Amino acid sequence: MTTGIPEIISPVQSILSGMVTSFAQGFPKLIAALLILLVGWVIAVIVSKLVDQILRQLKIDKWIKERGLQRALFGVSIEQSAVIAVKWYIAFLFIQEAALRMDLIALAGFFGAIIAAVPEILVGVATIALSLILGSWLREQILSTKVGFSELLGGLAYGFVVYMGIVLALPKFGFTQTAILLEAFRLFIGGLAVGTAIALGVGFGLAIKEGPAKAMLGQFSRGFSRKR
Repeated sequence: MTTGIPEIISPVQSILSGMVTSFAQGFPKLIAALLILLVGWVIAVIVSKLVDQILRQLKIDKWIKERGLQRALFGVSIEQSAVIAVKWYIAFLFIQEAALRMDLIALAGFFGAIIAAVPEILVGVATIALSLILGSWLREQILSTKVGFSELLGGLAYGFVVYMGIVLALPKFGFTQTAILLEAFRLFIGGLAVGTAIALGVGFGLAIKEGPAKAMLGQFSRGFSRKR
């Protein structure tokens, strides 16, 4: 009994036919996705360059550097960070569209989640950056007064502003349970205020007590010296 040639060739033909059909159906989608990615990248580059030119005209980095606040941002450039964020945000929009054209639903959903989160993340990052700048500026202003405990007061002011900035920014990163942080901060401020009040009260009381006592002792010593 011999095996017929058609029985051997038929499965191979079916496999090849399926591959050709899949390729014929998927190739236009692949070309469309690649064109979308190419156009999207070109648009992202063009828009990011325009944003770069606008920010350079505003001279944000120069303003920060002239006031000695660059160290507050750990050397990070506001202008370059904004340009990179704009470029990749636009690129992600087109990547999501390309994934949809290729019927890659899971991948499109992943980039859709990123796209939805980016504005909130940028607001959070901007809030922290502003708190770092404001805190550093306030600390420098306090240090420039050269009053007693200026370093301590400057550090406390910096910590207060930065802490509040972080607490306000956390919800933008998905951390909504910030009530405990605010409550802990209130307790800390309350304890600091009470401690400061006690220290000032004790110091003021000692000053009042010791001042007249020393004056009376001085008068008594001078009077005793005259009698002798």
